[in-house]
Amino acid sequence: MKNSSAILILGGSLFRNEDGTWRTTMWSDEGKSNFAVLGDRLRVIAGALLYEHHEGDVILVSGGVGVLVGTGAPPVADVLKKELVELGIPDDAILTDRESGITWTQLQALKRFIAHHGFKRCIIVSNAYHLPRVVAMIEHDKELQQLFREGILTLRSAEDVLLQYHPDQWQDVVSASKESLLMKQLEASEAKGVENIKNGNYKFD
Repeated sequence: MKNSSAILILGGSLFRNEDGTWRTTMWSDEGKSNFAVLGDRLRVIAGALLYEHHEGDVILVSGGVGVLVGTGAPPVADVLKKELVELGIPDDAILTDRESGITWTQLQALKRFIAHHGFKRCIIVSNAYHLPRVVAMIEHDKELQQLFREGILTLRSAEDVLLQYHPDQWQDVVSASKESLLMKQLEASEAKGVENIKNGNYKFD
């Protein structure tokens, strides 16, 4: 795996089905879940598309139980991997980080994966609303900042990837989500997070 390239899918929230199983969330889950709805199913599909179009040799899925502790939820990374396999991604092409419950710790784990596997390039995939805070975190961390400057780290929004490869299927979904109240709330929360990172008031743990 030395000198290969990777696709990191940042884990978010989960939705509990009526049968007790868990999956990532879609915008259509708004109002149906007791947990956060983050549209993170788009990240899974985007990561699979990038892999299928040879943008990475492996996919790293990241996410522990996090804020879902005590709910019976599995690590987010396990759900991401299951959904990728269902989309046709080979099991042995997926690496898992089951320990990192929040974005900051997922990025810290990424540094260790890059050092261990010698990835020459890694695409970080998340929703568009989330990426400004990811960038702020990268800028806050000297090692991540260096990896970004060297071109080892790049970022792609899940929405852009879906529109690039399947615009007819995703244009209406993406457009509707941009105008939703939920999106406005998520963008406001993320903007506050970016502000707190920059002014030193962010809680990284």
